[in-house]
Amino acid sequence: MPIDRLDFDNLSENDLAELIVGQVPEGLRIDYKRDLYGNSDADKREVLKDISGFANAFGGHLIVGMEEQNGLATSIPGVANVNPDDVVLRLEQLARAGLEPRIQGLRIRAVPLSSGAYCFGSVSHEAGIRLIE
Repeated sequence: MPIDRLDFDNLSENDLAELIVGQVPEGLRIDYKRDLYGNSDADKREVLKDISGFANAFGGHLIVGMEEQNGLATSIPGVANVNPDDVVLRLEQLARAGLEPRIQGLRIRAVPLSSGAYCFGSVSHEAGIRLIE
C-alpha cells in the first residue's frame, strides 16, 4: 500500500503495520528511522537533511520508530519514554530554525502504539528548501 494513500492526520499503528506487510521499501518518498534524532549538532543536521531532502524532491514521509533491514520495515518498536508533544515541538522548532524558506506543508505527528511507545511521522511537500548555515 502506498503511504501517499494514507490520511496522514489519522495515521495509526495499523497503517504502519501495513507498511511491513506490504513490504513498502524506503525510497524517494519514504524513509524509516529506528531511533529518534539526538541533540548533537550532527543529529540536528541529519534531521534537517532528511526533512529538506523530501521537501526538495517530490515530498515524502519520514517515519521515526520503525526498524528496517535492507530498506524494508521489519518491526515497529517505536520510541519509548518520551513526551510525544515535546518531541513533535522539538522537531518542528528544528525545521523552523534550521531551514529556509520555512516549509509551509510540513506536518509532524506522534502515532501512539499499543506498547505505550510512539512513532513519529512527518510529511512535507515543498521545494527550494535549504539548510541555514
